[in-house]
Amino acid sequence: MKKWWITWCFLMAGIAVSAQSKTYEVGGMFGFWHDSNGHETTFDLNPDFSCNLSDTWGVGLMLEYSHVKHDAGKVNRYGVRPYVTWTFFSKGDLSFYVDTLAGWSFIRPSEGKHGHMAEAGFEPGVSYALSDRINVQASVGFLGYRHVDSGFSDYWKDGWGFQLDGNTLEFGITYVL
Repeated sequence: MKKWWITWCFLMAGIAVSAQSKTYEVGGMFGFWHDSNGHETTFDLNPDFSCNLSDTWGVGLMLEYSHVKHDAGKVNRYGVRPYVTWTFFSKGDLSFYVDTLAGWSFIRPSEGKHGHMAEAGFEPGVSYALSDRINVQASVGFLGYRHVDSGFSDYWKDGWGFQLDGNTLEFGITYVL
């Protein structure tokens, strides 16, 4: 898995370096969810660096931080997530896109053994340009495969499929450099 991830990162870097007309963006996404019935609170903060290769394609790298407080305890997750963005519809300031991603995370609980999570899949999203330099965006859902060490299945789902719930909803803002 590590060899595949390293290959993916070098591929992303090569595409970004070879691009002729490109714009760069810096920003990020954040999410918060509290489930009173399940006694769970989730907070996500994900800074993002990307390069738009054209009006349709882009590449980027998201750094991830998640904090989950659950009946079973508290867990922090730190990760990296390289991605390729395909903007499939754009009209005026509104754009719809899909991120194709691969990610690896290190999971650190407040007590007990550490673990990891690996994932590959697709995330749909929408972006709206407030000005020439500032975009707001939202993404929701995940379609793909996720492997989570067995001790952390209370926090993140292991397996493959489509997940669409409040835990996958994230809002963000980007600044075009």
